[in-house]
Amino acid sequence: MKIIFNLFLILPLFVCAQTNKKDVYTVYINYPDYTIKTDVSSVVKKIKVKQNLVYYWYSSNKIHETKGGYDGKILNGSYTAFYLSGNLKEKGQIKTGLKNGEWIMWFENGKIQSVKKWHNGLQTSVYKVYDVKGNLIVEEYYKNGMLNGKQLFYEDGKIISSKKFKNGREILPKEKKKKSEKIKPEEKNNLKEQDKSKKKLSFFKKKENKNNNDKPIESNEDKKKKSLKDKFKELFKKKEKTSENKEPHIKKKEKSK
Repeated sequence: MKIIFNLFLILPLFVCAQTNKKDVYTVYINYPDYTIKTDVSSVVKKIKVKQNLVYYWYSSNKIHETKGGYDGKILNGSYTAFYLSGNLKEKGQIKTGLKNGEWIMWFENGKIQSVKKWHNGLQTSVYKVYDVKGNLIVEEYYKNGMLNGKQLFYEDGKIISSKKFKNGREILPKEKKKKSEKIKPEEKNNLKEQDKSKKKLSFFKKKENKNNNDKPIESNEDKKKKSLKDKFKELFKKKEKTSENKEPHIKKKEKSK
C-alpha cells in the first residue's frame, strides 16, 4: 500500500516535469568564433511587447535580439555561449525573451570580463568590468535600466575618476570656493596701512558731501522767482532815480516864483 501511495505522489511531479520540458527545447548554434546553447519556447507565444526592452528570439537557426519586438520563437530558460576552445564566453537566464538575473561574460583566457544584473530586461544593481588580467576597471550602479548612483573608474586598483548619476542624468558637482592664500606679515601690514588711508579719504569725502548737501538746492521755479524779483527791484531803483532827478527842478521853479 505504501508503495502505491508513493507512486501516486511521484506521478504528478513526473507529469509536470514532462509538460514543462515540452514547452521548451534546447538548440545549439555554431558561429565562426563561438557556440550558443540555449532554451527556446516550442510554441510561438504572443507577448505584450514594450518598446524600451530588448527581446531575444530564435528563427532560421539564429539567435536574434530586437528592441521593442520579435518575430519567431522566444527564448525562455538558460543561455550559454562557449569559445571554440570550450571555455565559457557568456552565461545567464532568459525569461520570456528578456534577460533576467546575473549575467557573466569571460575572456577566452578564463578571466571574468563583466558582471551584470537584470530584472525583466532592465539592467539593475551593480555592473562591473574587468581587464584581461582580471583587474577591476569600471564599476557602475543601475536602477530600472538607467545609471543611478556612482560611476567609478579604476587603474591599478585605485579610483582615478568618478561621477554621480540619478535616473540616467549626471549630477554635476558644485563649485568649491577657493581658499584664501597665505599672506606674509609684511604684506599684511601694508594692506592695513592702505585700508587706513582709504578709510580717511572716505571720511573726508563724506564730510564734503554733507557740506554740499547742506546748501539748499535751487529749483528752476526758485530761479525764475528770483529773476522776477531782481527785475522788479531794478525797475523800482530806476523809478527812484528818475524821481530824484525830477525833484530838484521842481524846487528851483518854486524858488523863482
